[in-house]
Amino acid sequence: MRISMRTTVVVDDWLFREAKKRAVEAGISFSEMINRSLRETLARKVGGAGPFAMVTFGSPGDEEALTPSDFYDEIERDDEKDFADPRRRR
Repeated sequence: MRISMRTTVVVDDWLFREAKKRAVEAGISFSEMINRSLRETLARKVGGAGPFAMVTFGSPGDEEALTPSDFYDEIERDDEKDFADPRRRR
C-alpha cells in the first residue's frame, strides 16, 4: 500500500514551468516529477566539510599547534591592553 500526503509548497515560477515541461516530456505527472527529484536528492550522500588547512606564515617546521581558545586568549589580552591605555582605544 502506498501512502501519500497532500501538501502545499511554494516554488519559484521559472522552476515550476521547467519542472512541468520536463514532466510532460517524460510522460509523468508533475507530482511524480517532484517525487523523483526529491528521491534523487535525498539519495545522495551529504558530504561533510573537507579537511581544513590553516594558512600560516613563517619557516617550515615553525608550526605551533593553536586551538580556538588560544585565539580567544590572545584577543582578550589585546582588548585588555586597549582598555588599559586610553590612547589605544579604537
